[in-house]
Amino acid sequence: MNIANKIMRVLNEFNISNKIIAFTIDNESAMLVCERKIGLALDSEFSSMIFSYYHCTAYVLNLGIKQGLKLVDNAVIKTRCRIKNLKFYNKPQ
Repeated sequence: MNIANKIMRVLNEFNISNKIIAFTIDNESAMLVCERKIGLALDSEFSSMIFSYYHCTAYVLNLGIKQGLKLVDNAVIKTRCRIKNLKFYNKPQ
């Protein structure tokens, strides 16, 4: 049983499938496929409803920050080394 079927089973078990209007997901391809399957199932069951999904803002922001840190990582390391060297050479004797 795939994740979409499991989620639909839980929604039906708790009788809340008619109350779901959106999902928040990450960018994982499996979750995108899952959302599409659930969206199609809900759309066919409740044709008057428009189902949508949203990307998790925190997840997307985290990905952007990680990527940005990779870009500046070498500069940060070099700066730290230079500061250490300055502290070493400027020690009072």
